[in-house]
Amino acid sequence: MSKLKIALIISVGVVSFALNGLRGSDTGFIGTMSLVEDEVSAETVFEANKRVAEEWVDGLAEKECKDCPPLFKRIDDNGKYSYSCLQYQEATFVADVKYYDLLPYAEDQEIMNWIYDCQFQKQLAVVTILDNPKYASKWRTTVEDRGYGYPQFIKETDL
Repeated sequence: MSKLKIALIISVGVVSFALNGLRGSDTGFIGTMSLVEDEVSAETVFEANKRVAEEWVDGLAEKECKDCPPLFKRIDDNGKYSYSCLQYQEATFVADVKYYDLLPYAEDQEIMNWIYDCQFQKQLAVVTILDNPKYASKWRTTVEDRGYGYPQFIKETDL
């Protein structure tokens, strides 16, 4: 959560406290503080899950293509090329980059200039998995057949 958002929430609480006085814990400043705590808690969960996703994706890259050379590609079982450390295929890579607007002004062929960039592939995977954890199943062979498993995200109730 940004500092500005926290400051705004606290400011609203101070104004609410000033207007409402000490009418009880369910109104005024005390109630606003619980809102801040709830939002900070949600932010904490998001940050923790981002770390989980990043670590999971790093491990996935090791399983998918350990020590791949920079311009590595191979023909996958479906007859299509898979590229670099996370073995993205062209259609999935281009579609995901467009969907998440990661290269907003790039055309498809320009997007393909990024397919060999392992760090970019990892960032893309983290974004997609945070958006939808089921996306991890795109690496089904590694995740399920080879037993790597799915990322274990934290829930607010776990804090």
